[in-house]
Parts: sequence; structure tokens; C-alpha cells
Amino acid sequence: ILTVDDSPSIRMALKIALTGAGYSVAEAGDGAEGIAKAKASAFDLIITDIDMPRMDGIEMIGSLRRQEKFSAVPIVVVSYKDRDEDRSKAMDAGASYYVTKSEFDSGEMLNLISDLLRNLG
Repeated sequence: ILTVDDSPSIRMALKIALTGAGYSVAEAGDGAEGIAKAKASAFDLIITDIDMPRMDGIEMIGSLRRQEKFSAVPIVVVSYKDRDEDRSKAMDAGASYYVTKSEFDSGEMLNLISDLLRNLG
């Protein structure tokens, strides 16, 4: 799983939850780094924020979705933004699911990830 967020504390929280559930986790600090890491390795799932320096999550999702390699990879947005407009932009760009950080629950997130990965198989 690739986590893309400019907040080191969010990346660490995700990494702890995901590795504790048995997933291997790589991290990127913005969309540009996320694209580079996604191209360099194979990931079963990507978790990203929206607001990041250099390249935001919406741009990253759109760029990845334009490439065949990433057409079926689930992309989950975890963002502070909870407006319908932000959710729509993410989904229109190709996000598979959108969760606000205020409603983030690691148990529910792990269930969501498990469901998304099971549906790939």
C-alpha cells in the first residue's frame, strides 16, 4: 500500500495501522513523489490526501488513472476537506473512495481496504 500525504504524523498513523494489520507500506510526501513511487513499484492500493505541495492528490489521481497500469488500482482519498465539491472532484478524477479525516477510524479504514483488495481478486 502506498500512502501519500504531506503530513508526517498522518503518514505515520496510517503506517502503524496498516503494518499492524499485516500490510507492507511505502510513503510519499506529495503527489509528484507518489507518482514516482507508484511507477517504481507495484502497489495493490493507494491512499492519498488532497492538499499537498508540488502536486495535489487530485492531479496525482488523474495522472495515475490515465495510465493503464493504474486503471484498476483502488485509490482512497483521506482528506480534511468535507465539502461535496471536494468529494466530487476526487471521485471525478478517479478516486475509488473518499473519507474525511474527521470521520477517519482505523478499524473502519482497515475494513474498507480489505474489501477493496478482496474485490480486486
